[in-house]
Amino acid sequence: MDFTFVASYGRSGSTLLMRMLGQHPAFLVRSLFPYETRSAQFVYAATHAQTVALANVTYKNVSYDAAQANDAGLLQWIGENPVDLSGSKSAAEQVYGRIAELEGKPDGRFGIEKSFGIDMLLDIAKDWPGTRALYLLRDPRSVYMSVKAFNRKRGTGGFGEEAGDEEMYRRILHFMRRARAQAKGEHALAIRYEDLVNAPEPTLEKIVAFHGLESEPDVIARMAAILTHQDAQSANHSTVSLEKSLDRWKDEATEHDFAIFQKHARRSLMVGYPHRAPGAEAAGEVLDGCLGGRLLIVHAGATECGSATIQEHLAVNAAALGEQGVLVPGHDLSPEGASPGDQNDLMEALAQREDAGPELTRLFGALAAHMETHTQSRAVISADRLSRLPGLAPHIAAAAAAMCGARPGCSGRWLPTWRRTPSPGR
Repeated sequence: MDFTFVASYGRSGSTLLMRMLGQHPAFLVRSLFPYETRSAQFVYAATHAQTVALANVTYKNVSYDAAQANDAGLLQWIGENPVDLSGSKSAAEQVYGRIAELEGKPDGRFGIEKSFGIDMLLDIAKDWPGTRALYLLRDPRSVYMSVKAFNRKRGTGGFGEEAGDEEMYRRILHFMRRARAQAKGEHALAIRYEDLVNAPEPTLEKIVAFHGLESEPDVIARMAAILTHQDAQSANHSTVSLEKSLDRWKDEATEHDFAIFQKHARRSLMVGYPHRAPGAEAAGEVLDGCLGGRLLIVHAGATECGSATIQEHLAVNAAALGEQGVLVPGHDLSPEGASPGDQNDLMEALAQREDAGPELTRLFGALAAHMETHTQSRAVISADRLSRLPGLAPHIAAAAAAMCGARPGCSGRWLPTWRRTPSPGR
């Protein structure tokens, strides 16, 4: 048995995700509200604390319980069946063997828990082979508004609001930036709350494939159906409908809140959520609806107008830009190809091909898939020779439209460069 830990900032939709995952026969999710069973994390913490007590255990300043306080069945079993903590992962497997019985899932293969932050899951991943990390990201502005609404509803503070509004927003952005940086490799996956709500089936299929499982249509449908099935506890946990939750900040934010968002707009862009102040131009609003704000920028500068310098800077800073949500593909347009920032040779070769359109659509599709997996919001390609290849422009536009979901105005942006006078000798 392997374990998957769902990491998200509070009020990002993790309870909804856990309810959906719990519908899969291979996923062992303790189906007790608020879905915060952390038995595997408790075992890991207890192993390092060298204790066998059922009382909570502190690991790196975070407390972990053997089971939820309302889980009498699991607590009784743990009390009657002392867990051997010497093996750590094997001990967690023992506990999840009982959870499999309680959930009626004899074929369960993956224990899934909400993680307290990121540090614990990174430590577990080092010691327990096969551990997976599932990072759930949500528009930081909506997280901010949800925290404030939830705290008002409960009459309590929490999730960082006690530190002040701006500090809380900084913490949300910091968590998301760190999560994006960690969401790499075969054992880490980042998904967006917005995709989970707007396109549940393909998003859930991605999660299932991430676990090496085949997607069965009836199972995926059952998981997705949770979106429309809300019990009393889930309703009480929510502060707004799913539809309104997607862009709630646009309706609920005050001038004070907007000032905070605007002040940290650059950081918001870096985590894949570009911010525009109220009254932004219509083109900006169109971009926000383009696959969560995803945008393809095509640089097509004229000869001797500084294009080589632009391409050089793109190449040198490709890795740093990638970490900030901007993809700079290789010379062959592959997401992680060599010589990034200059696609001149590729464009000249494509101009000679009869299948230039389909090939560009394939290449741009690979870029879109990479951007989605790595939660990147921008892609930049540069080919100054495009100014001499007008026949490629319609193919690029069509491929970009397909990449961005064929939404009007979302196919991309052309970025021409020129200079007032020719360079010396020209």
